[in-house]
Amino acid sequence: TLPFILYQLWKFVAPGLLEHEKQYTVPFIVGSTALFYAGGVMFYLILPLVINFLLSFASEDISAQLSVGYYVSFCLRLMIAFGVVFQLPMVVVFLTQLELLSSHTLRKHFRYAVVLAFVVAAVLTPPDVVSQTFMALPMLLLYGVSILLAKRIEKRREQRQMALEVDD
Repeated sequence: TLPFILYQLWKFVAPGLLEHEKQYTVPFIVGSTALFYAGGVMFYLILPLVINFLLSFASEDISAQLSVGYYVSFCLRLMIAFGVVFQLPMVVVFLTQLELLSSHTLRKHFRYAVVLAFVVAAVLTPPDVVSQTFMALPMLLLYGVSILLAKRIEKRREQRQMALEVDD
């Protein structure tokens, strides 16, 4: 039902948007969807590693008692977490377009971003090193991509400013 809900939401919001605001909508929707699916694929790729790691704690005294309900909720929760984490470039692009964030600020606070990525990964994943690392590393990669995207947006903004100054 998500496409229908998004369509209805678009029909409600679109009349209030200016033309230049409408042109950003499709790239944001397509980009967000692609990044969410990329997060889901990343989760799907690491799921066997995470399950094997968690099951490695089973021994003769401790047996793993898996239930379908727990497994499905575990997978769904982690897939959504990976999908949301992969939205980082879209958030950075949005904030850069609003001039609330700059590539300089992102580069300057890279050290804090590394720590924050591992803290977020520790909160969103089970308490195992495998899933935390496999969530934090893509977050750092996406942070680097976000810096490049912010820089590109800033260059376009500068080019538009220079074109406006030449026209005046």
